[in-house]
Amino acid sequence: MPSDDNFCLPIIVTENLLKIVSLSADYAYEVTSMTFFVKQLVISSFEVNKKELT
Repeated sequence: MPSDDNFCLPIIVTENLLKIVSLSADYAYEVTSMTFFVKQLVISSFEVNKKELT
């Protein structure tokens, strides 16, 4: 019985680690695309401000 638990535990840990990794990958992708979007927004607003100034 204890040997069964010892076999099951690493599998559970591995599955949870894989879930965490995939979640953080999704999160990183979201953050990256948001950052890119915000950067584009800032750049375009600067462009508009330059046109209005000149």
